[in-house]
Amino acid sequence: MADATTIKPLNRDEEAFLRALGSEKSPDDGRAWLAVLTSAGWTQLKQAWPTNLASVRRHVFSRLEGCDIAAAAKVLERIAPA
Repeated sequence: MADATTIKPLNRDEEAFLRALGSEKSPDDGRAWLAVLTSAGWTQLKQAWPTNLASVRRHVFSRLEGCDIAAAAKVLERIAPA
């Protein structure tokens, strides 16, 4: 399991890229980003964050090393505008 103290959060460009990628794969009206969580659900979400983040870095961003992530996000946003 990934350790939350050793994983740096996504930067602004990485977040924008993932949002744009998500809207390309499953367009919706934005409700997918909103959720009502119970206290237990919020605790589970926080516990899963390091593992999820490590997975995103390994499966997505490791394949984009050397790419201009901000430019790629802009391209995806042009394909599937919000």
